Amino acid sequence: MPRILVVNAGSSTIKFRLYNLTSASKLTILVKGTASSLGAPKSPIQIQILKDSDANTTSRTLTDEATDGTDHESVFRKMIQVLQDNDEKLLTDVLAVGHRVVHGGQDFTQPTLITPSSISTLDSLSALAPLHNHPSVVLIKTTLKLFPDSKQVGVFDTSFHSTLEEKVWRYPLPFEACNQSGLRKYGFHGTSHNYVSRLVLDRHPGINLISLHLGNGCSACAIKNGVSIDTSMGYTPLEGLMMGTRSGDIDPSAPFHISQPGFSLDKVPAIKSAPAGPKISKVEDVLNHESGLRGICGENDVRKIVDLMRNGEGEKKRRAELAFDMFCYRIQKYIGAYHIALNPAHGIIFTGGIGENSSLVRAKVCQNLTCIGVHLEESKNEKCSLNDNKVVEISKEGSPVKVFVVATDEEGEIARISLGLVEKEKGKEE
Repeated sequence: MPRILVVNAGSSTIKFRLYNLTSASKLTILVKGTASSLGAPKSPIQIQILKDSDANTTSRTLTDEATDGTDHESVFRKMIQVLQDNDEKLLTDVLAVGHRVVHGGQDFTQPTLITPSSISTLDSLSALAPLHNHPSVVLIKTTLKLFPDSKQVGVFDTSFHSTLEEKVWRYPLPFEACNQSGLRKYGFHGTSHNYVSRLVLDRHPGINLISLHLGNGCSACAIKNGVSIDTSMGYTPLEGLMMGTRSGDIDPSAPFHISQPGFSLDKVPAIKSAPAGPKISKVEDVLNHESGLRGICGENDVRKIVDLMRNGEGEKKRRAELAFDMFCYRIQKYIGAYHIALNPAHGIIFTGGIGENSSLVRAKVCQNLTCIGVHLEESKNEKCSLNDNKVVEISKEGSPVKVFVVATDEEGEIARISLGLVEKEKGKEE
């Protein structure tokens, strides 16, 4: 049966998913693979096989590590080798390889079949997202070699936000200079916002939504008639909400002060640019990796922060509480702004690792939102489980603004989009 391979290249990680396409054009997941610590002396690899090459249910976990080279191409080749050594038939008949690409710039506003010219254009966009776009280009080139007969599809985090009006995406900076440089709001997490909003709209057609993707990276999106009308991230994924290690919105002059001698950077580790990718400045490194929750309390994992709030002492406890309060308050501010932009919001979606799993964050965020019609059902929130459900409503019955917890599936959405694009092109050829 035909298969769809989905590849997600991070700055120091690789994730892939392998899907089987049934006769009913339904996608079922066969394999999950992850590799971490790229660029370090050793890169651990874990591959979970859920179904074998005959689509029979199984449960095997393969572990290995890349040591001969820990750049993106070497590690990905090692991952594929480990999988093929275990079941060589799993990677036969790969119809398409779908790539998550963080930044499409102004050139890619829709999912795109990759061609040699589009690879060159993608490479030129690496400066917009140096930690992510360059690794994506590397793996696109690698999969072209490994799967020469498969279609390659680029799915862009930015494309869902191509519907933003100019008053939203344009920055109040010199007009012509911004036009020439492409300096504007693009927005990110589009694949996730699109997916979770569609699940809710299938159940509640026509409602206006505020989607909150809360993970180590966080963003908010205002969705009207199923399309994005505003979003918190901007030219880069640094703008907007406070995040795990990213600052989010700050005074634009702050970077100049960070670069001054009086601002101590002694404890900031070495710059974490993607291996062999474009270099980033020390200030960019601080804003991307040493700020946000980590900058306030030293932790970027909300679970550890909650533990410090409950069991910590003294200044550690106080700063954990402060980080948590700042994080939730900044989300509330965006909800208020987007409620007005949507005129009004009818529903709020929590998704991403934090949004799906932290009842405490959801409760804190919704605490002061009764003024716009949000009434959270405490027991539903605390008992919320997505194990058997993709969408769970946690607001009180009759709440003017509904609150949903939705399990995102970016890889599944990329697989669906890739399949649709390949089938569309096949139809044109016929």
